[in-house]
This record gives sequence, structure tokens and C-alpha cells, in this order.
Amino acid sequence: MKSKIKRLILLNSLFYINNYAYAIVKATSNMSTVIGAWSITPYIFIFITTFLLENPISKRDKRIKLLLWVEFIIRIAVIFINYTASVYNPTDRNFAIFIGLEFVLMIINIYIIIKVYNKVKEYIRINGKYEELLTSEESKKLIDDYYFEKKQYLYLGVDERNEVKRAYKTTSLTGFSLILLAIIYLGVTFFLRIGGEKFRNIFLAIDMCMLLGYFKLSSVQLRAFYKDIATYKKVLIRDNFILLAGMTFLFIMEGFVYINTHDINFVTYIIGTVGIIPTLNTNRTISLNFHKVNKDYIVNNDDQ
Repeated sequence: MKSKIKRLILLNSLFYINNYAYAIVKATSNMSTVIGAWSITPYIFIFITTFLLENPISKRDKRIKLLLWVEFIIRIAVIFINYTASVYNPTDRNFAIFIGLEFVLMIINIYIIIKVYNKVKEYIRINGKYEELLTSEESKKLIDDYYFEKKQYLYLGVDERNEVKRAYKTTSLTGFSLILLAIIYLGVTFFLRIGGEKFRNIFLAIDMCMLLGYFKLSSVQLRAFYKDIATYKKVLIRDNFILLAGMTFLFIMEGFVYINTHDINFVTYIIGTVGIIPTLNTNRTISLNFHKVNKDYIVNNDDQ
């Protein structure tokens, strides 16, 4: 987990650098298309740095989990503060105030991460190293073996083999679904801004086709992952309904309300992003299952 905290420090540094650059460019530039696409990057940083909240050590130590949640909430607040700062000209006093506040929160953020790092070291010293996730080397070795040699895979029993097969299938589908989702999201934001009203209906038709394809892919993915049909239907309906609602709202705002303007509505992107969160969480659950299954059935067996 210590390596993940170091990664978090790096990603957080990029998060704040990206925020400062965004605020300055938005305040001084009229590149609405670029800024519109750029405005979603803070959420991407937020999402890819949530992995520590689901880490086994943070689950077992409430102090670490609390600190990580505080750190997470600070970064959410920073997004709002940064956007508010970008409304003002860099020479304006208010711009300096909000950027200064963001800088203070960044210092607090760094302090919390250092504190988490020290607590993790203390936890490992007392309890020993605990890791449910596969290392990069383990993942590469297992994937190569599964798709090419199948040596370790063949030693498993029928039930275990089916579990591993299911983990690989659902994880590979997760990759395809995320790529498709990213293209759909860019179509509703970045490309729609570029095309304008002239190409709005074309982009709508393309996005609708891709969205239908995504729903089909999602159905196959979730049916393979959830053994219980009721759970499968519940997750499928929940994730896709919220996603569709978020995308519809985003398309209406970007395709009709703001399409011929240079305005960027912060709330629009928040709601659009919220619509994706359940889907991303489900995909993360599938990814964690891949690690757990391979760790339980193959890696741990090799160590015995």
C-alpha cells in the first residue's frame, strides 16, 4: 500500500497543477471547446485516486480510512473552489483569494497523505503486510499464462476454473465498456461543441447507437458476473438508468442550451459525471473480483 500512497502523491500533484492551469487558461482564453473537454479532467483524477478507499488496510484501520475520506472531500471542495476562481480574471483580487484558498487546502492535503503514509507503515510494522490485490508482475504473469500456456489454469478444479474464466471474461468486457463509455461521453461534450448545431443530429444518432451498444455490452458483462439473476437485473437497471439520465441531461444542456455559446456550466458536468459513477463502481467491483479470484486460486496456491 505504501507504493499506492506514493502514486496518490504523484496523482494529487498532477491534480493541483492541472487545476491551476485550468483556472488560468479559462480565465484568460476563449477556447470554449478545449476548456469544455478540460473541465472533466479533475473528475478523472478524483476517480482514479479513489482506489485507496477500497484498500484492505484502509478497511481494517478506521483512522486511515477517515483520513482518506477527509483527503477525498478536500479534493472535491477544491474542484468547486478552482472553478469559482476561474470565473475571475487572474489580476482580480478574488482570483488570488480563491487560488490562495486552494493552495492552503493543497498543503492540508499533502499533510494528510504524509500522515496516512506514516500510519500505514505503523500498521504494516504491527500487523505485517496485507495485500489482496495482485502486483503488476503477478497480473502480467497470470494473464500470459491464461491466454497462452494455461499451465496454472489446468491444475484447478472445475468450479475454480469456471470462476477464473468468469473473472477474465468480465474484466475484459470492462475494458471495452470503459472505452465505449469514454467515446460516448466525449461525443456529448467535446465533439458536440466542435460540430455545433449543424452536426448535432448526426452526433445524437451516433451516440444513441453507441449507447445501445454499450447497454448490450453491459448486459452481457453483468450477466456473466452476477450469478443471481435478481442482482443482475437490479444492477443493470440501476447503472444504465442513472447513466442514461446523466447523458440525457448532458446532451440537452450541451446540445441545446450552451451549444452556440462559450459558456461552460459547472453543474452540467457534475450531473453528467454523477451519472457515470454507479457504472464505474460496478466495473471496479468486477476488477477487484479478478484480483481476488486469481489471488485465491492461483497465486496463493503457488505459495503453498
